[in-house]
Amino acid sequence: MLSGGAGRVLRRARTEDANAWLRLRRLMFVAMGTPAGQLDDPAWSAAALEWFAAHLDDPLVAIVLAEVDGDVVASAVGEVTALIPG
Repeated sequence: MLSGGAGRVLRRARTEDANAWLRLRRLMFVAMGTPAGQLDDPAWSAAALEWFAAHLDDPLVAIVLAEVDGDVVASAVGEVTALIPG
């Protein structure tokens, strides 16, 4: 966990962060032009939350959240993918 000053924290996601992460992910897709109606599908939410839970402890995935005064305001996901060169 890193502190960015008063009330600002950058940290790895925890199980209880699933809904905040999903809210931010939905916001990202809407900002990129995905129709909100597509994201209202319960199957989409269920699949995203399932992925989140399955990858929280994956050593090749990092789900990071930024908090300001205890509120999750941003997220990032990084995944190591091994590719064959060339």
